[in-house]
Amino acid sequence: MLKRFAALLFVITSVPAHAETRNFYGLRGLNTIPDARFDKKGTVNITLSHADPYTHTAIGFQFTDHLYISLRQSAESSNPFDDADALYPGVDTKLKLWDETATRPQMALGLQSAFGHKRHAGEYLALSKRWNSFDITGGLGWGRFASAKHFKNPLRIISHFDKPRTNDGNIANDPSDWFTGDHIGLFAGLSYQLPMDDITLTADWNADRYSAEKLTSNYNAPAPWSIGLQYQPNDYIGAGIGVLGTDKIMGRLTLSPHIQNWPFKLAEPDPLPPVSHLRPENGQTTKIALDAAADGRHIQLIGDTENEISAAFSLLSFESTPAQLNRAARYMTRNAPPQVGSFTLTPRFAGLQGPNIKLIRRNIEQALAHKTGSAEEIWQSTEFDNALTSLPFKGLKKDNFWPEKIILEQQISLSEEDHGILSRTSLIIEEQRELVGSLATGAALRFDLANNLQHLNAFRPRAILPVRSDIDNFAQRTISLDRFYLSYLKTIKPDLHVNMTGGYLEEQYGGIGGEILYRPFDKNWAIGAEAWQVIKRDPFTTLNQGFTVDHLLTGHLNAWYKLPNAPETTLNAKLGRYLAEDIGGTFGVKHTYKNGAKLEGFVTLTDMTDLDVFGGNTNLHHGIKLSLPLGSLDYIPRNSRIDLIAAPFGRDAGQTLNKPIDLYDMTDAFSLQHMALNWGDITN
Repeated sequence: MLKRFAALLFVITSVPAHAETRNFYGLRGLNTIPDARFDKKGTVNITLSHADPYTHTAIGFQFTDHLYISLRQSAESSNPFDDADALYPGVDTKLKLWDETATRPQMALGLQSAFGHKRHAGEYLALSKRWNSFDITGGLGWGRFASAKHFKNPLRIISHFDKPRTNDGNIANDPSDWFTGDHIGLFAGLSYQLPMDDITLTADWNADRYSAEKLTSNYNAPAPWSIGLQYQPNDYIGAGIGVLGTDKIMGRLTLSPHIQNWPFKLAEPDPLPPVSHLRPENGQTTKIALDAAADGRHIQLIGDTENEISAAFSLLSFESTPAQLNRAARYMTRNAPPQVGSFTLTPRFAGLQGPNIKLIRRNIEQALAHKTGSAEEIWQSTEFDNALTSLPFKGLKKDNFWPEKIILEQQISLSEEDHGILSRTSLIIEEQRELVGSLATGAALRFDLANNLQHLNAFRPRAILPVRSDIDNFAQRTISLDRFYLSYLKTIKPDLHVNMTGGYLEEQYGGIGGEILYRPFDKNWAIGAEAWQVIKRDPFTTLNQGFTVDHLLTGHLNAWYKLPNAPETTLNAKLGRYLAEDIGGTFGVKHTYKNGAKLEGFVTLTDMTDLDVFGGNTNLHHGIKLSLPLGSLDYIPRNSRIDLIAAPFGRDAGQTLNKPIDLYDMTDAFSLQHMALNWGDITN
């Protein structure tokens, strides 16, 4: 008997792999409770689930190893195929506090409906610990996670947190509600990885007593326990089925594509010009610019001595700076006289310029021609000089009028209570080019392909002076002038850049303004300021090119910070005056992937209340944007991409100008972090 028990115990505990499990809100968890687990950075989760009385639709993003954000729409309906009786949108967030070790569990802090309807709002601390094939979770919660009222709220001794808390109502949940209420609840559960491949048994006990549902209907709440099976055949799809108590069934389907596995990427570079094993005996510096021009690039010599050549090259946005250094160094190595031992190259765009980068010719030849050198060796001998160099430049000539980029823009909003999911699909064809000296220009046409924004103001009164709430009128026009502007760009001192732009700045505004940016070359932070005098465009004129009488002044102080151990991730904040002339601040996070995809999210809080989707008012605005490159596809411009935007439509508070040129983005190619992160491209 003892041997049989030992054999059974060995089978139960010997499965090493543990599949990912999710609750029916779409978050990592068990059946009805969250856990402290997270997805791989860059994972996108699209979840559809049902557990009476709700059908949940959620889009979640794993921004970093420690931050997960999900946009969710919860429809009240006992039958998922019937029309919803009510809609309860929300933004769910989860933050990892620390990782699991051999002696301590992993811990996470979560906020369900951090911004959204109170019906599903609640905060929690969750701890998870693996033991062989088991993953055990326990935690405590506030709000919806506390309706069982297991214990008094330990935070109530602080006056702010002792206020009464309702689990329903028409006022949106906001930071003033977090961790408040008289009580907290406890929850627990475990998952067991079955010996059968890809199937996990999950069981939990929650503290949700469905108090709001009982008050508003004759809802028969299930028992607090649940048990289910979750199936995950691969990293991209997962499903679950289970029972809540003895009388309710839940089901879930999740698609989990990874951004890094997006099949397309930035444009493939043109074939690189070869580098000879021998230096040209009759090399001529005048041939360098001609060699570059024949390759479709622009290099202009600044000066040369017997041992060194200095030149500036125009940056292209679809390649890293080290990749373009690679190409520029090839032009110089192929044509420079044999006695020249080093090249100094300065990246620039219009009047903006980066550091002077001195490359040793011998190291370039060893790596590119003889294949005996490496990017690391080139890095060790490279000198970065941030002194400002005089660049007598003319603009980059283009041989054709093929547009610079095509953008397929898909915006959706799950944050609508009156009409559920709103969406708009547009195609934008855009061109940007350098002119003479410090001038640049750009233009874009927008083609509206499809939208259902006619529902936007069906139940909401129109603003007298709309900021974005008249977007439905702009979307009615099939073809419109999206942008047409002229910019003056200048690096006035090392690390100090300015931009002045005027014209049709974006779809809904024209005007004039500018920004100034201080970005130290070797630092991971930057600060800046911007101000814009804008005029509202008239959606009832041809191409939306007319203007109304609405003049607005908007401006912000801006700050950026790249995480030291993850330079692909940038935190940003701004403080100032928004388009509705409201005052407030925005916090955002942005992650850039090696394949060129970008994921960013933001939340804005201002002193202006805007009509929210619950019939009340809110001071918050939030959104998430995912950009997926298409540049590697044939026959389309190299900067083309798909923009997927999840944000509420038609809000007036907390709105910023969608400026055509962003100095921080444009100067990222000049930074030491960008050089170091992409330095391997110099020998590819």
